[in-house]
Amino acid sequence: MYWGRYYNADPEDTRGKNRDRGDEEKAAQQAELDAKQLFRVAKQLDPPTDVFIRTLIRRSPKQREATKNTFKEQYELDLAEELKKGLGKMWYVLIEALLPESSDKDDKDDDKNKKKKDDEKGGKAGPEEALHAAVKKKDVPGAVKIICENENQLADLKDNYQKEYSTSVESDLEDKTKDPEKLFLLTLLKEKQNDGRKGATGVQDEATAIFEQGDRRWSSASGEFMRLLETNSFGHMRAVLKKYEQVSNGTTAIKAIEKECSKNYAKAVEVFLTTKGKSGEEGGNTDDGTEHAVEMYKNMNPENPKFVNLLVERAEVDMPTVRKAYKKKYKTELPGDLEERSRHPTVPCLLELIMKNPPSQGKDQGKKKGHNKHHDDQGQKKGHDKRQEGGQGQGQGQGQKDNNPLGQSNKRAQADSKKTEDKKKGDAKADADAEKLHKAMEGLGTDEDTILDIIIKKSNAQRQALKKKYKEKYKKDLAEDIQSELSGDFEEVILGLLMPPVDYDAHCLNKAVKGLGTNEAVLIGILCTANPKELAAVKEKYKKTYGEDLDKALKGDTSGGFADLLLALSKGERDQGTSVNDKEAKEDAQKLFKGKKSKLDLNDETFKELMTQKNNEQVKATFAEYKKLSGKNMEDAIKDAASGDARDGYLALLAAQDDPVTFYADSLQKAFKGMGTNDEQLIRIVVSRSEVDLPAIKAKFQERHKKSLKAAIESETSGDYRKALIKIVEKK
Repeated sequence: MYWGRYYNADPEDTRGKNRDRGDEEKAAQQAELDAKQLFRVAKQLDPPTDVFIRTLIRRSPKQREATKNTFKEQYELDLAEELKKGLGKMWYVLIEALLPESSDKDDKDDDKNKKKKDDEKGGKAGPEEALHAAVKKKDVPGAVKIICENENQLADLKDNYQKEYSTSVESDLEDKTKDPEKLFLLTLLKEKQNDGRKGATGVQDEATAIFEQGDRRWSSASGEFMRLLETNSFGHMRAVLKKYEQVSNGTTAIKAIEKECSKNYAKAVEVFLTTKGKSGEEGGNTDDGTEHAVEMYKNMNPENPKFVNLLVERAEVDMPTVRKAYKKKYKTELPGDLEERSRHPTVPCLLELIMKNPPSQGKDQGKKKGHNKHHDDQGQKKGHDKRQEGGQGQGQGQGQKDNNPLGQSNKRAQADSKKTEDKKKGDAKADADAEKLHKAMEGLGTDEDTILDIIIKKSNAQRQALKKKYKEKYKKDLAEDIQSELSGDFEEVILGLLMPPVDYDAHCLNKAVKGLGTNEAVLIGILCTANPKELAAVKEKYKKTYGEDLDKALKGDTSGGFADLLLALSKGERDQGTSVNDKEAKEDAQKLFKGKKSKLDLNDETFKELMTQKNNEQVKATFAEYKKLSGKNMEDAIKDAASGDARDGYLALLAAQDDPVTFYADSLQKAFKGMGTNDEQLIRIVVSRSEVDLPAIKAKFQERHKKSLKAAIESETSGDYRKALIKIVEKK
């Protein structure tokens, strides 16, 4: 659509209403098309990745909600539930993050209704109610103040206004105000394309452009002030207004407006100039992204709801800032780190979220109404290319770009070129490191420090590349050479690091079940924290390496109800989602509770199903209901119902499912307790979690045991073994 004519139109031109209707029709058509594509994915007629990127990842939350509603209308089915049925458990977390359950919305509506009732009793009115009152009284300065105070929540403000009064705030302004005040308010309410960080030169140039324009520069749709206000952030425009005094030889912007426009309009602009958002000048996000970067690093797992929800949330707010903070803190790119750590099927979708550049105002990227004439040349406008890659403006004819999952062909070419260059550098580095390792083990004696430094500083993926290069270069297996040179616990650490994660899990499971006794902590740690795909890979590797089914090995070394639970867990049927069915939780709790004088039956099918098939949040909800009935939390109930090794196993199982980070922190503490250190358990946890959640485990260890993990290792280990563990623990 050609927006330029809007800026040359008379302020009283009514074609804006027609344009709004056209945008609404396009948004509805887009939602219908997206719903049809997602229906095909749900019925397994099309592969999910590209469709998810086009129809969900690149859409705003409001657009996704529209698609969800359209899907319901067209097929009388719930979109999220149908996608789950069609795609399976590995997609649950992403689906739930992108398409939150309607109950969440209902809860918000309930809260809103409650708030309304409280307001009617004399409580403080919400911003939508205050704005409605100001518009009704034709209090333009008051309306400006409310808009400015909520500059970072404009989309929510408009949505709540629509829900509360069954009409849009824009429609009310059209009916109750006149230009230029009406134009000013409507322009303030539009989403901003640019974030305003143009620097001092940009501010001065724009202030000068306003000064030099002359007539109608302040109040006309074609005026320079309104044109700039259309796309720039509030903070940037305040800077431009302040700079005006300097370029105009001492006349303030407000004085200039008073001379050329009505006093009421001048007052409205003055209120805009002096009222900042409640959270600060640039929309309230004063965080430099570090906090979110740390959370992403700690929780990086495509099946971790905390990680995926954080990606979805920050993609609409400040993802570029988070990416920058991540690189600064961890000396690596966030998308590259995710690719290296996981081969999960949802990773391409998560990468698209990571590379998404959010709008500077509001949350609805698809309904960009009234953008200035620079929008006519989107392909050439400097700075627009990245936003288009993120899917903005797709409701206005940008859908044809959806077929390229990375957005722009030149972007893909650059990425491919960079990958080629990085591969060459990686190969050269691996070659040099292979040579250093060979020299470290050549002749008499061994240079342990060189082995330690090279192996530990690399990621597991880089170690696999190094092993391959070593084999090509010296026709020998690196692990075998190292094994012949090292010994004891230090050898165990280095060899563990050289194994791919699936091989190491299989290795640890085999050690846990062979010989006398069984290491339940290892079994529980792997079976409870691995996702279904990882478990299947571990079982396949176990069979290939040790010539026996893992289930058979488990059955031979465990017994009773606890053995049944472990065998059920090894099937990998546990729900990976986060949704909670409150009714089901109450029913299951009632089945578990046999009366005040009865103990928990650990062999009860309801208990087994709960612990092996239902998601963690559902389990927690059920246990909470059980406590209401019995007066006991589940930990105490298990202690009453079991004893000895069985009790310890059930408690460990409960802890691992409830909070894996706490489980591993406490398991480390147990490794340090008693006579001597349980080095096998210590090595297993540090090595296996080193690229998963070790930073979070360290923090939890410090919190719960009032001592750093490094200090504990220093006091309980020695020599190269100690050096290796500390280097892993301190690795960034």
